[in-house]
Amino acid sequence: MDVNRAPGPGNIPAEFYQHCLDIVKSDIMRLFSHFYAGTLDVQRLNYGVITLLPKVSGADRIQQFRPICLLRCPYKLITKTMDRRVEKYADKLISLSQNAF
Repeated sequence: MDVNRAPGPGNIPAEFYQHCLDIVKSDIMRLFSHFYAGTLDVQRLNYGVITLLPKVSGADRIQQFRPICLLRCPYKLITKTMDRRVEKYADKLISLSQNAF
């Protein structure tokens, strides 16, 4: 995961998981086990906060802001893992002529 990014709603950045992996590894692995078993309450994990970031100093119009959604790091870990696993099969699963949806 990229470092120096905005932390999610729990205010725990990706750096925490990278630097403290030896401490939280068993909890993360248990989270993945529950996810793959289908017993993880994904709705609680998939909670995000949408916020507006100013594009320019002194922004006062909506066009001068860009929205971002802050997600929890464990959710990002699961989606990143799934993305990397599916990546090698994407050419077989998705037609080359498909460019949306």
